[in-house]
Amino acid sequence: MPIIHRQRHLSALNYAPDSRPPVCLQYMIWCHAALVSEKYDTLHTAFYERARKYAEADEMKGYGGGILSLAHAQTWLLITAYEYKMMFFPRAWLSCGKACRLAIMLGLHHLDSPSPQIKQCFTPSIDWVEKEERRRVFWTTFCIDKFATIGTGWPVGINETEEAFITGESEPTVPLSDVLDGEGLSTLSPSASIAFVSCIFGRITNHLRLPQSQDDDDYSTGGFWQRHRSCDEILLHFALTMPTHLRLPIGIGDPNIIFCNIALHTAVICLHQAAIFKAEWNNITEYPIVQSRLRCSAAAHQILEVIKMVGPVNMGKVSFQCLVELSRK
Repeated sequence: MPIIHRQRHLSALNYAPDSRPPVCLQYMIWCHAALVSEKYDTLHTAFYERARKYAEADEMKGYGGGILSLAHAQTWLLITAYEYKMMFFPRAWLSCGKACRLAIMLGLHHLDSPSPQIKQCFTPSIDWVEKEERRRVFWTTFCIDKFATIGTGWPVGINETEEAFITGESEPTVPLSDVLDGEGLSTLSPSASIAFVSCIFGRITNHLRLPQSQDDDDYSTGGFWQRHRSCDEILLHFALTMPTHLRLPIGIGDPNIIFCNIALHTAVICLHQAAIFKAEWNNITEYPIVQSRLRCSAAAHQILEVIKMVGPVNMGKVSFQCLVELSRK
C-alpha cells in the first residue's frame, strides 16, 4: 500500500533543513529500494541500520516530542515491513508496536470520526491528498498489526471496534463494518482489500485466543463453532462476490491484489485447521472434519495456482508474511 505521496515527498526534500522529512525516513525509502535492486542490493542492510539509528536518536531529543509526526510513523511502518521481510521477528514485533502507538498518539484512528474525543496533534489537512496520506498510514498500521498478531497470539495494538491517492482524486468508500456485512464490496480498492483481509485475520486470532472454558463444545450451539461459522461466512461471501478488479489474472500487475488473494486462502486454512483440531479433540462427528480438510486442501491448491500464475519475478514484490505466519501455526 503506498503510504507516501511520491511527488510531495520529493518536493519536500527541497525545503529548508528543519522542514524536510527526517533522515530516518529517507534511509528507509532507500533501504526498500535497494532490497529490490540488483545494483544496490548490498546496501540495504547499511541503510536499515542507519534508519534505525536516526529514528532512535530522534526519540532521545528533548522530551521526545519531535517524533510526533506522520513521517516518523511512516518510518516505523517501513522499518517493520523490512524486518518482517528479513525475518527479524522480535524486532519487527517491537517496531510494529511503535508504529501502532505513534498512529494512536497522532489520532489517526479518529481521522474520519465526526467528533473525535482526543487532543489533535496535527493541524487540519490542507487538501484531500494530505488527509488520504494520513488515512493510508493508519490502515497500513492496522494491517501490519493484524498480521503480526496472527502468528504470536499476542493482543492486537489497534482494535477494529475503535477505529485515487496518486492523482489527487477522491473515491467513494464504505465503513469497514459495512464491508464485513457484505455491503459495498464493489467499491474496495486493492489497498482497502488488504485492510479487509487483515481484519479477518484479526477476528480469527481473537476467535482462537478466547479461553476454552468459556465455550460449549456442542457443534450446533457452542461458542467456538458459532464464531467459526461467522468468520467462515465472511470469507465465503467475499470469495464469491469479490469484485472483478480484485480477481486474478485481471489484477496480476498489482502486488496488493496478489497478496489479497493469497491472504484470503491463507485465512481459510488458519480457520479450518483450528476447526479440525477442535473437532478431533472433542470427538465430534466426522462431517465437520472432512469439510474442513476439503476447505484447507482447496485453499492450498488455490495458493499454489496463484504462485504459478504470477511467476517468480512478480512474487518478489509480494510480502509473504501471511504464509510465514501460516507455517508457524
